[in-house]
Amino acid sequence: MTHADRYDDRVGWHPDPTGRYEYRWFNGVSWTGDVAVGGQQYVDPLGIAPTPMARRARRGLAIASMVIGICSLVLAMLPLAFVAGAIGGVVAIVTGAIGLGRARRERREGSEATLSGSGRAFAVTGLVLGLAALPTCVLGYYFSAYLLDRIEEATDLGEYRTTVDECQVGDYTITMTGTITNLDDAEHTYDVSVSFVAGDLSLGTATVGPLRVPAGESATFTAGSFDVPADLDADAVQCRVDTVEPSFPFALD
Repeated sequence: MTHADRYDDRVGWHPDPTGRYEYRWFNGVSWTGDVAVGGQQYVDPLGIAPTPMARRARRGLAIASMVIGICSLVLAMLPLAFVAGAIGGVVAIVTGAIGLGRARRERREGSEATLSGSGRAFAVTGLVLGLAALPTCVLGYYFSAYLLDRIEEATDLGEYRTTVDECQVGDYTITMTGTITNLDDAEHTYDVSVSFVAGDLSLGTATVGPLRVPAGESATFTAGSFDVPADLDADAVQCRVDTVEPSFPFALD
């Protein structure tokens, strides 16, 4: 179908099918090089064939819609990223609808050559992907809730009790034996940090773990310090538990 077929014998000014000017003169048979912008008449030196740059400009919004739609659908399934997926889905829908509207307008006003670069397929793809991303965000929300629950479970140590059962000083070494009791109603995994001191003198530190302790049960651990001065007064040595932290990486199974 030619431009003449579309407008029949409607001689006069019509929206420029090339998109380069505001209006173009149709002589009843074909489009001419006479164009107008803002009421001023000009002669188009390039003729009426749309340029590759003009086709790319028309397709730009449609391609952007498709790219945003793809990214939004992926983000919608990811924990904590579903919010960005929802926003991107809305953007993909809006840009896809605008791009599709432009393609339809060109179908009414332009030539078949113009339609080949309108980007209608890209706009439809972006619109569909944006629509698909919105309900997919529900899946991302549940993944996020599950992940946050497991992180909270792993980092919340609940109630526990530690005791120093023995602090033994040997030749150049100090050995501590302790117990940690899980007073919570859920299993936890601990890292226990201990230190060895004699008055104001630090004799070393150590970390023991992971200690996986079921609810209501206890676990015994042993830690040591080496290169202790030979003339150290054993009665002045103290072994103590400094901190108890959740063991990393989280046990999510």
